[in-house]
Amino acid sequence: MITLGNIISVLGWLIAPICSGFIVAWREQKKRNKEIIEEQDAAKEKQLKAISDGLAAVIRSNLVTACEKYARNGEPLTVERKHELTQQFYAYDALGYNGMGKEMFREISEVQTVIIGSEQ
Repeated sequence: MITLGNIISVLGWLIAPICSGFIVAWREQKKRNKEIIEEQDAAKEKQLKAISDGLAAVIRSNLVTACEKYARNGEPLTVERKHELTQQFYAYDALGYNGMGKEMFREISEVQTVIIGSEQ
């Protein structure tokens, strides 16, 4: 004879594996989501490094050109240009680069500045 207890027992045997399956699937999806996020973070980090290296190369090139032009060839250095170079050097330094950039900026910093339109 079928009793309420038997029905509940059968339902328990049916529902338990289904719930377990959902829990396992949920945990696997959570694990996969974590892996996807880690992969995306690594890709973003790689892109950020490439952008940082590229920007540093542009700034370094500008410092090399400016150092040759103003510090070594003696061309007049305007206050505005010196300000631009200072901002660029601080960005370069903040990116974690210096070395030769620091030496070139030191040379540029020692150059006397001129005001546009003034007598030299």
